[in-house]
This record gives sequence, structure tokens and C-alpha cells, in this order.
Amino acid sequence: MALGAIKERVQLDVLRKTIGIAAGTIALLLVPQWIASLLFGTRPTDPMIFGCMVLLLGGVAFVVGYIPVRRASRIDPMIALRSE
Repeated sequence: MALGAIKERVQLDVLRKTIGIAAGTIALLLVPQWIASLLFGTRPTDPMIFGCMVLLLGGVAFVVGYIPVRRASRIDPMIALRSE
């Protein structure tokens, strides 16, 4: 923000970096035997389980990333630069 970026752009960039749904999806597909041992009575590629886990992990990643982003974007860049 000190270099001229708008608050929404900074928030979007940080949130994009915190969400690892793609990495989790790839890992889920690469380790089905391990996942199958954790899920009782379901397959690791069951669409309902798969979709619920993507939504759950995505929601957690969003909340974990959004809270610090919101706090950081409220800081006035000039005040932060002067305090350093």
C-alpha cells in the first residue's frame, strides 16, 4: 500500500497466497490408500466427501488468511513507515 496499491488489491493478493485448495486436491488424489484408511465406509474419491472437504478446507484457509489481511490493510502506510 505504501507503493500505491489499493487496499482491495493487497487483500486479494494475500488471500490468493493463503488458500491451498489446489495443493490439497492434488494430495488427495495422490494418496488415496492413506485417505481410505482414515475414512470409514467411504471411498476417498466419493464426490460428496471430496466436495465437503474442499469447502471445509477452503473456508478455514479463507478465515485464517482474511483476518490478518484485514488487520494489515487498516494500517496507514505512512504511520507504519514513520514508526520503522
